[in-house]
Parts: sequence; C-alpha cells; structure tokens
Amino acid sequence: MITSKEANGLLLKSIPKITIKENGIEDAMLAFATYTRQSAQDCDISRIKKCMSVAQELYANGDAELKTLIERVYIPALKQAINRNCAEARLLQIYIPVGLYQLYVMQGFSRD
Repeated sequence: MITSKEANGLLLKSIPKITIKENGIEDAMLAFATYTRQSAQDCDISRIKKCMSVAQELYANGDAELKTLIERVYIPALKQAINRNCAEARLLQIYIPVGLYQLYVMQGFSRD
C-alpha cells in the first residue's frame, strides 16, 4: 500500500520533470494535475499515458488519504481540461483509465 507520504517520492521518481513547489502531498497532486494537463496541451501521448498510469497506480494502491486526495484534488483539477471541446480534452478522455473516469463521472463532472 502506498501512503500519502510515499506518494511525493513516487511522483518524483515516476515523472522526474514534475515540479513540486511545496512538500505537501496536496501540492504534489496539483503539480501532477498541471503536468498532466500540459502533457495533453503538448499532445504528448507518451507523457499522458505515463501520467494516467501513475494516477491509476496511486489510486489503486494508495491508502485512504491518498485516494481521497486523488478524488478531491487531482480529478477536479483535470475537470476544466476534460470538459473542453479541443484536442487536449480528447486526449485526456481517451487515455484516462476507466476507474479514474468513473470517479470523474461520480463527482458530477461528466459532459452532459
């Protein structure tokens, strides 16, 4: 099980280009979401896939606190990008894992 304290290190190891300004995991989740959105804006499919894989791993194997952070910080931070009608949104919609997309929909963010 990945604890929220271990998540910072895992993010930095998995995605070395991520910039985390503070030591808190909430700041790390925001930075991770920003990096994910930027990957989509750059149309960098390999980076998008990596981000989604890491997010899925953190959610699937994370402790309760980490899962809550993904639900309350990471997924909502992607909301604006996913709901847009552009290539960036399409890439995020295509590559978001089913489990994370279900969280997105359950939070009432789906496009209706």
